[in-house]
Amino acid sequence: MLMEERIYLPVHWPKLSEEGYCGFLRDHELSLVIDQRYGTKDMRRIAETLAKAGARGAEYDHR
Repeated sequence: MLMEERIYLPVHWPKLSEEGYCGFLRDHELSLVIDQRYGTKDMRRIAETLAKAGARGAEYDHR
């Protein structure tokens, strides 16, 4: 869905380990490229697309 909408999501956490915080980030973190090229219309389109895709927050139990 995001690719179809031309929303680029870089990968910062390659699959090196299944354990710990890196594994959690890989599975739950979403990086959005946002810079001076994007205006209000673009931000709304991205937010609406993420909402349609079911994006939600996540918490990591660091204990």
